[in-house]
Amino acid sequence: MENKTEHKPRRDRFSQSRPKSDLMEKVIRINRVNKVVKGGKRLAFRALVIVGDLKGKVSVSLGKAKEVPSAIKKGIDKAKKSMVPVKIVGGTIPHSIRGVFGSAEIILKPAPPGTGVIAGGSVRILLEAAGIKNIVAKSLGSDNPINTARAALEGLKKLRDYETELEERGVPFSVRFYEDEKTVEIKRESVSPRKENRLATKKERGLVSSGSDSGDNSDNSPQEEKGSQSDNQGAQKETKQDNEKDKDKKDENKKEKDDKSIEIEKKDVKTSEKSEKSIESTKESKDSSKESKVQESKVVESKKMDTLAKDKSENEK
Repeated sequence: MENKTEHKPRRDRFSQSRPKSDLMEKVIRINRVNKVVKGGKRLAFRALVIVGDLKGKVSVSLGKAKEVPSAIKKGIDKAKKSMVPVKIVGGTIPHSIRGVFGSAEIILKPAPPGTGVIAGGSVRILLEAAGIKNIVAKSLGSDNPINTARAALEGLKKLRDYETELEERGVPFSVRFYEDEKTVEIKRESVSPRKENRLATKKERGLVSSGSDSGDNSDNSPQEEKGSQSDNQGAQKETKQDNEKDKDKKDENKKEKDDKSIEIEKKDVKTSEKSEKSIESTKESKDSSKESKVQESKVVESKKMDTLAKDKSENEK
């Protein structure tokens, strides 16, 4: 009897079924890092990781360890814990935004359907992981992948949607966005408070009729239509009068400015004349002082000559 040993197939540790997650995990860069210690240098690895669920959540993180796999695992765990929600409308961002981190600066702009993700490096991977399909990005500062990715994430954090902005403003506003190959436009239905105040003042003056505010102009009688026309003419006259008043005010302001400039020029002329007079007076004083000095020197010389002549006459005697 021959002893036949059955060889079992070798179990591969990588072939084990791992739980698959719906998250997109991308390693952007792995760097070797040294830590200087008293005994020497300690070698380690740093991994930049981006994680996103392709549905509006994304994160960027760094993992550091002595081995590459453990550094990547650390980075992914950190990123999963710090996921950031991103406002996405129709596959793009609701409005343009600028993100800054350190010396990196990224501009993100919404784009119509069919544009795709126009970006490069770590910013492209970040936007794809967030689930954005159409966007245009531009880097203005440093090209460091860590700083650019974090700058883009800072910009995505600042995005606001229509509902939150409407709650803060309290007044509906018109907006335009892209949605499934269509451009949707939301126009404000109500009137702004400034217009409401204007209408109220016109009503007090009797320029606007109550029937014109209701919006049912089809049922109005011809007399009411004539009244509305006369009201419109009165409003046009008022606007003309206001424009004329504004022109008069502008002309008055111009005249005042011209008068002020003329006064300033006169003052400058007076100051220049005073300075010229002072210069002339100083010149005259200098000339008079010179003349007095010359005369004094002549008197001294004449006295000297007289003394010399007297001495000569005495010596001859």
